[in-house]
Amino acid sequence: MNKKKLSERMIAPAIMAIALIILAKNTSSAKEIHFENDHSVATVESYVTGNAIEDYTFAGTKGRILMIVMDGGVHFDLFPPRNVSPVPIFSSTASTNEYEGELTATGNYVIRVSQRSDAAKDGKTTNFKLAVGFIK
Repeated sequence: MNKKKLSERMIAPAIMAIALIILAKNTSSAKEIHFENDHSVATVESYVTGNAIEDYTFAGTKGRILMIVMDGGVHFDLFPPRNVSPVPIFSSTASTNEYEGELTATGNYVIRVSQRSDAAKDGKTTNFKLAVGFIK
């Protein structure tokens, strides 16, 4: 067997293994958001440090109007149910920390909270308050 071909075949699995290790280090187990009733707002107060992320899941129903308000200097992404798409529905910016929109599918949605890039690089800890509710 050609040594060059063998080493080339070993590189891709090694890169994949490294990527999975990095992903595992930067992910956290998701915390479930519970609503008291269909018209309540759930609030989460927590923090993120450095490159850590915090995932929050909630059950959403197609056609409901969702509202998310983030207070604190952190970033959040809203992901649809995993069987729909791995691409965020919404990503906050430094000037946009609220989301309102109609859910397009029924399933478990994910709100991923992370530091903004400068705070993450500096290893800072940032407190945040996340409010999630349904308008209708």
